[in-house]
Amino acid sequence: MTTVLQRFPVKRYTTNARGERGGEVGINESINQTEVTMSNEFRGTGNVGDQPVLKTVLVGNEERQVAELRVFFDEYRQDGKGGLEQAGGFWLDVNVWGERHAAEVEQLVKKGARVHVIGRLAESKWTVTATGEERRALYLNADRLFLSLARLAEARFKPRREAPESRA
Repeated sequence: MTTVLQRFPVKRYTTNARGERGGEVGINESINQTEVTMSNEFRGTGNVGDQPVLKTVLVGNEERQVAELRVFFDEYRQDGKGGLEQAGGFWLDVNVWGERHAAEVEQLVKKGARVHVIGRLAESKWTVTATGEERRALYLNADRLFLSLARLAEARFKPRREAPESRA
């Protein structure tokens, strides 16, 4: 499987004082100076679809740990009656790399958990052997994954790490 990192244009919209979305700003237009450079950074909040799986994979000559999970990133809008209604969403495979972070995600994040993820979109390409058809899929390499407190019944803290003694 070939992995290709790619930049994706981001649609921008104007908003009024109440936060309601207005007209679309063109991809080559900018709202302010900092938005001229496009990035493939993704930020989203959603629900974990299955229990995360911890894997050890070979990257080059080095073994690395990755936690793989699937997240449904939902979108809500005002329903006109003072409440919210789901207005769509999409599934995205999320990878959390690093021995410490991957293990923590596998241990602490459960199916149904509400998470906020920040990371970089990437594209996977492959060919179906039977048909020769080329397929593509987006996935997210997470830089940060935050667990929402809304669905937690309790939280326990780890003991504080001792600072190494200074050597004089």
